[in-house]
Amino acid sequence: MISGQNEHLYRFDGFTVEPSSRSLSKDNEAVLLNPKAFDLLVALLERSGEVMTKDELLERVWHGQFVEEGNLTVHIASIRKALGEKKNGRRYVATVPGRGYQFVAEVVADGHSLVIEEHSLSRIMIEHGEDDLQAIRAALPEAQTSISKQSSRTTVMFAAGLIATLIAAFLFYRFGGALISGRGGGSERTTRQLTHRGNVSGATMSPDGKYFVYRDNDLGLWYGNTAGGNPLQIQPPNDTTYDGLTLGRDGSEIYYTAGGNLMKMPVLGGPAEKVLEHVSAGFAFSADGKQVAFVRNDLELKTSSLMIKGLDGVEHEVTKISRAAAFTAFPAWSPDATKLAIGVEDIARPNQYTLMSVDIADGSMTPLNPQVWEIIGKTAWLHDGTGIIFDAVGPRSDFHIWMLDLGSGSLRCITNDLSRYGRGTVYVSDDGSNLLAVRDESSTSIWITPATDTQQLHQITNKAAGKLDGASGLSWISDKKIVDSSFFDNSYSIWTMNVDGSDARQITSSGFSDRFPQGTPDGEHVVFQSNRGGGQDIWRVNTDGNDLRQLTNTGRSKSPDVTPDGQWVLFASNEGGVNSIWKIPVDGGEAARLINAPSDYPRVSPNGKYLACVYSETVNPTRFQIAVFPIDGGTPVYQFQMAPYGTFNNGLHWSPDGSSIVYRDYTSGLWRQSLAGGPPAKVEGLPNEDIFFFDWSKDGNSLALSYGSELRDVVLISNFN
Repeated sequence: MISGQNEHLYRFDGFTVEPSSRSLSKDNEAVLLNPKAFDLLVALLERSGEVMTKDELLERVWHGQFVEEGNLTVHIASIRKALGEKKNGRRYVATVPGRGYQFVAEVVADGHSLVIEEHSLSRIMIEHGEDDLQAIRAALPEAQTSISKQSSRTTVMFAAGLIATLIAAFLFYRFGGALISGRGGGSERTTRQLTHRGNVSGATMSPDGKYFVYRDNDLGLWYGNTAGGNPLQIQPPNDTTYDGLTLGRDGSEIYYTAGGNLMKMPVLGGPAEKVLEHVSAGFAFSADGKQVAFVRNDLELKTSSLMIKGLDGVEHEVTKISRAAAFTAFPAWSPDATKLAIGVEDIARPNQYTLMSVDIADGSMTPLNPQVWEIIGKTAWLHDGTGIIFDAVGPRSDFHIWMLDLGSGSLRCITNDLSRYGRGTVYVSDDGSNLLAVRDESSTSIWITPATDTQQLHQITNKAAGKLDGASGLSWISDKKIVDSSFFDNSYSIWTMNVDGSDARQITSSGFSDRFPQGTPDGEHVVFQSNRGGGQDIWRVNTDGNDLRQLTNTGRSKSPDVTPDGQWVLFASNEGGVNSIWKIPVDGGEAARLINAPSDYPRVSPNGKYLACVYSETVNPTRFQIAVFPIDGGTPVYQFQMAPYGTFNNGLHWSPDGSSIVYRDYTSGLWRQSLAGGPPAKVEGLPNEDIFFFDWSKDGNSLALSYGSELRDVVLISNFN
């Protein structure tokens, strides 16, 4: 049953919930809550003091859909986090074992409500059991399955006339996060969410647009129908990352890369087998499914090659460019298989890419549009040849999906909202009606805690939709002040604030990508990575925002860190396609290389005697590790492997006493690697959240964290063209 828009205001403990505007605030400050969690909160508030069963909540929020009960648990946790619930602290949503949930705080409701007359909608129950699995197997004759018998059900809702119109209007206004509408080609564009756990790392769609496969970081590999229903698990969780996840032309096999090889396995489970050797993760199949295109970078020869390889193993090089420039990772075939679309770096403007068409016959390259981007990700050529879809980062675009009309040369942003899209997952059905992507809905805030008691976390910035406080850098200027990089006004800029969050000031202007700030020991300056000069370079600014100056001018410098004596800035710079560690005086001057081997993300030890970095002993590495060098370079004194789900993205940190190195986990928490050896261990006492950035204070007594929610789910965008 669906009722009309609720116009009550609900107030409790300084919180205000306004269903009509879909807003949650605390003491007049906005609190971010994802759409489904907001609807759950409203449902609980409407029946405050009563126990609502899980079935009631599922029916209310996922009306007419079959979803796993785990979705409810995830979104209840989001509510509790948004309301600031803590262990042994104030409780708002109580779990009633065996029954459901109850809102237990005192609530004051005011205003009035408008109720649309409730109508009973006929429901058709469709049972999916062994017969349905046999039908799937019949449609995929080559698949070999080991799926055990299982039964599920899908509820399909039918309504007509006025009721259908009212429901469609209600869903449009009520579920903004699940159904986004726009206009394209005279039809209403819709975005429908296909997964609901928020933990998707990659996905692909069959060419006919009917099926999709996705990888859940916790639950393994899954296969589903884009029209809805219960997905099937193909593979349980394992160490395989399934890079370049792709469904074959007939939809019966899944392709991916592992260890530099192209692999395939039946879509309904079974053993994987090697198809081709020496194929990179950004591969793309031709329309007939007989060839793959991919990029091969040779760091020793300092070249970037666009390759085509047949399934018979015969390959040829379409074209090759110097690694002073480079191809992006994801080529796309034209429908007639005569061209490839791909991003190409401008040799005169490092880290600046344009979308190019490469002629397969002679390797000639033609710009498709003059727009310059910082990142061009996954590309897809429309099957009718009229346009190219791609995800990109650039001016006022932070991982959005764009469409290039090849007839007019015009660009149009398909996903113009506060979410981020793509991240290497952009697939278009052959008929051009559906686009599948991974949508990232992130919100972060900065928290401070005593270093020895992380249960005393104190939030100093409020979550604001799309702002991402500290997500791209966080550092202490002094024991009383911190500096961070926040996404604001559609760009990353540098901010300072007191340790209690007061006196927040933006010290670099919007419109650029200013990231990874580090305060100098005297508290006078901030060094950071920026594209203000065209490419990526190291810059310095006073903490009051004055005296902005560029320290490097290679266009390929990043990840700065300042030595404890305040004399030097260490950074990574890409020379000939290989990152290595350099240093430059903090006031500017001549740079000197410290480490020749492939290395990245330098971090100086608290005593200034060592530097830790990401490192490889080979020029063409398949896996990086942590290495510790003397501060002046030389040979590593320690080397360690990364934890299975660790990530070096956003760099390394030293513990305050210099005894260990700490880095992020891909999904939640932090890892600690002791210099004494042994395997890495999870840092205890931290929230089970995605920690984007962190740093200890100068005296080591406090820890600042930027963390929050990052929900990554598969979405299907229809009528986008």
